[in-house]
Amino acid sequence: MDKIMLSMHKSHYSNQGIRENKTASVNLVTKDMIIEADYVGMVSGHKVDKSKVFEYFYGKLKAAPLVKNAVISMECELVDIYETEEEDNFILKVINTYVDDNVLNANGTIDYSKVKPLLFEMPTKSYLEPGNIIGKCWNKGNKYNK
Repeated sequence: MDKIMLSMHKSHYSNQGIRENKTASVNLVTKDMIIEADYVGMVSGHKVDKSKVFEYFYGKLKAAPLVKNAVISMECELVDIYETEEEDNFILKVINTYVDDNVLNANGTIDYSKVKPLLFEMPTKSYLEPGNIIGKCWNKGNKYNK
């Protein structure tokens, strides 16, 4: 799987940049960055320059900034846009992924139990952090009785 969807309200300033540059970055930050993450969600890029909030770097595409201390950052190319009345749904192809070494396992792949990204949950306007592994896939279903 090399594609993801980024859904954003049409009013967001970033939408214009994604459309113009045909690129975007997706950055997973942790609870250690909650103050900065909350701030950039509170203010509009139409009115405030948010470029100094996080340290950032540019990857191979040289267009979308990547958050330096994010646990996972992905630089993406725009593939398509599906518009609804209020949302722009950007279909993005992941070109490069940058991962903090602290979340890699001994094989050099991502150990998602260590990632613990800061999640935003809209209905309660709360931040969450994923918890524990609760089961293995393609195993628990064997106990299902019709």
